[in-house]
Amino acid sequence: MAFCRVLILANPIAGRGRGEERATALYAALLARDLDAQLFITGGSGEATLVARAAATGVITESSPPEDPPVEPPQHPIGPTLVEAQRDAAAFKPDLLISVGGDGTLRELLDGVAERPLPVGLLPMGTANVLALDFKLPRTPKALVDLVLAGTTRQLDLATVTGTHQTTGKPQTQTSFLAVGLGIDAEIVRRLDAARDGAITKWSYLPHAARAIVAHKELDLCVEVDGQPLTNASGAPIERVAALLLANVINFGGIVK
Repeated sequence: MAFCRVLILANPIAGRGRGEERATALYAALLARDLDAQLFITGGSGEATLVARAAATGVITESSPPEDPPVEPPQHPIGPTLVEAQRDAAAFKPDLLISVGGDGTLRELLDGVAERPLPVGLLPMGTANVLALDFKLPRTPKALVDLVLAGTTRQLDLATVTGTHQTTGKPQTQTSFLAVGLGIDAEIVRRLDAARDGAITKWSYLPHAARAIVAHKELDLCVEVDGQPLTNASGAPIERVAALLLANVINFGGIVK
């Protein structure tokens, strides 16, 4: 598959604040190889989804502020505002999107192309970079451009996860491409997310994991797999579960397999 028009969506705080620098280098590398490229630096959660959706479908969301306050005013070649960035992305009609950031930024892009799938690439700049480990993706702009020019693609299964937000009580739907967790895994992530105010490392998980383990209680769950109740070794239905993890990848958290 040959790609001609590439839209880069980058998280500036990824890679301990090097996300914008690496995205700019990737932008320049694409232009140097005679590819048409645009770049958008996100200013908060949810922005990558809106711009990716506009690129895929042409739909512009006129007023939808990000979930979190902007980290800094976006600085990018395709427009000073989020709405203008969406309009430019829709007019550009890219045939490839590239996420510069971690697994969270990539999920936002995948949410954006859920209605009309577009090929999505990744320059891994996150904490764990789980998908990059599984797919053995390059980590430098030059190597990624080589991969883009080769036109190699791989299929990736996605899941639609629905639930209720623990704080607001509102229904939520998100795309999952790595893993879905219930129990202690989900509690660790919830605690970290609530306390997070910027970039994180793998060490950031430790205090929240310790607190989650101390406070953890088993879940009363009815679990079915392919319409059949989940059973133990003796064939009896399992009713209490310490943790449930549905994985789409081999590497978990970038640490264990």
